[in-house]
Amino acid sequence: MTKVQELPMSWIGFDSMRGRLLAGAGSADLRDGLVPPEGFAQVRALAQQPFRGTRCYVRHAIASHFLIHDLVVGTTSSFVAVGAPIPADAFAARMDNLAELEAVLERDGVVRIIVEKNGAELAGAPWVLPLATIGSLMVMSIENISDGAHRFVAGFSGEIDYGGRLKGPGWS
Repeated sequence: MTKVQELPMSWIGFDSMRGRLLAGAGSADLRDGLVPPEGFAQVRALAQQPFRGTRCYVRHAIASHFLIHDLVVGTTSSFVAVGAPIPADAFAARMDNLAELEAVLERDGVVRIIVEKNGAELAGAPWVLPLATIGSLMVMSIENISDGAHRFVAGFSGEIDYGGRLKGPGWS
C-alpha cells in the first residue's frame, strides 16, 4: 500500500483594495477599493510560493454585482474563450463559514459536508488554475454590473507545489 502525503490547503486572495480601474469613471487606482457601477477593474495577487488554485470563492454578499472576464496567471489565461465573462455568482461562498470549516479540517483531518439547501453556499466552485510560480502575477479582470460601487473580494484554495508534485495531464 502506497502512503499518500496530504498537504495542507493553501490560499491566495484577491481584493479590489489592491486593484486598478480600467474603464468606467476614469482610469485610476481604486484607493477606496470600490469598483464603480459599470466599471472594469483588474485585481492583482502576487504568488509567494508555487501555487495551483483549485477552487474559487467569491464573497456571497457581492457576487451578484460582478462578472469575471479573465484570470491570468503569469502570462497564461485560465479562460478558454475571450469575450465570454462568467458571473461571479457561480463561485459565491459564505466566507464567514470558511474559518469554521478550516478549524474542523485542522482538528479532524477531514471535513464532511452534508449538502442541503445551504451546502452549496459554503463550497465555492472548482476552477483549476495554471501553476503560479514564485513571483507570478495573478490578475483577475472584473466588471461591476450593479448600480452601486462595491468592493470585490475573492480567493482561491489550492496547494503549494513542493518539488514539482503538481505536474501531469491537465496540470502543466
